[in-house]
Amino acid sequence: MRLKQMPPADFEARLKYLPTGGDQWKSVGLSFDVTAEGNEILAYASSYAGGPKSQIAFKQGGNYVYPPNAVQSRKLDLDQPHEIVLRARGTLLNMSVDGEHSIAFRLPTNLPRQRGFLEVIAFDAKVEFVAFELKALPADTKLVEAEAPKPMPAAPASLPVDQAQLGVTIAEKEVKSADAQLISIEARAVALVPHEAQAAKELAIAASKSERILAASRADEEVSRAELALLQAAADKKPDVEKKLVAAKAAFEAAQKAIDTPSETFTPLPGAKKTQEDYQNRNAGTPYPTTSTGRRTAFAKWLTDPRHPLPARVAVNHIWARHMGKPLVPTVFDFGRKGTPPTHPELLDWVAVELVENGWSMKHIHRLIVTSQTYRLSSSSAGAAEATVAAAPILTTASTGG
Repeated sequence: MRLKQMPPADFEARLKYLPTGGDQWKSVGLSFDVTAEGNEILAYASSYAGGPKSQIAFKQGGNYVYPPNAVQSRKLDLDQPHEIVLRARGTLLNMSVDGEHSIAFRLPTNLPRQRGFLEVIAFDAKVEFVAFELKALPADTKLVEAEAPKPMPAAPASLPVDQAQLGVTIAEKEVKSADAQLISIEARAVALVPHEAQAAKELAIAASKSERILAASRADEEVSRAELALLQAAADKKPDVEKKLVAAKAAFEAAQKAIDTPSETFTPLPGAKKTQEDYQNRNAGTPYPTTSTGRRTAFAKWLTDPRHPLPARVAVNHIWARHMGKPLVPTVFDFGRKGTPPTHPELLDWVAVELVENGWSMKHIHRLIVTSQTYRLSSSSAGAAEATVAAAPILTTASTGG
């Protein structure tokens, strides 16, 4: 929610809210200096189960920056009221949460304050806003000075050649595993589709084997990772790392031996429990039913039934218009009684039948049109016989859109 009026340059904003849920981040707070270019500064509290926190961040040049010296881990329970107080004086920001000082942060020198809007924000959160106050920051209000930013760690020294080579090997094996994962996903997807009994068995065996190949590829990765860890380990840590390397090699050998073990068991592909129906995702807790009514399948079959007079004709009419510049049915969105009849009904019917009989392949229709004699006619009727123009006006105008 954006305030209509611009806030004071130096201000104190107070937000009281009650978080009740959210899928993951459950972040609530304030955004200020919001500009038309998309830049903004944020101060928010997150009730993320994996690590609730308060945070000051900013967006500049299309990227969000989360300074490590502008975050604090803290308890932020759901279904409990919370209060955020943000005070800004120039580039110095103070954030308090639930009556306690939380963060003092000074904006970097390359990020000057900009005159912009102030917004109350909620990201991936269900929240009830209880109260909001905004006022100019009194001149006598003392702010906590920010600590100097922690120095960035020194750049690591160059790796020894043997370690660098292992790094390359690991990257190559990661690519191999990614390829194997794609093959496995495709094989399992095919196996999940109902087939005749013998075909279903063969597909299940192939899907199962693809998973074992993927497991072996990933185990091979782990061997290389363990080898690299051994090279990098301190002397007192090497015995433990050597044990991990031995275990990784044993796991890889076992995975290789398992590849050719026949099995019809494979991991089904996970499906979405719920499609997000609106930006608030209010029905996320209501998953798909375990059984389908079949309504969508029935609708799709009805649309693509060869006896249906509309879908194929509407589709080829659009394709024709995009190649020829003029549709066979001028009212492309109305094939009913209020629409204009086709200029060449037999041609429309013939191309529609071609679409249906060739598996609804749009590529087939594109190829059919662009390789036709009609499409390859000159785009000019200059020099054409009057009888030709009179007999086939669409052929002399369609290619130019005239």
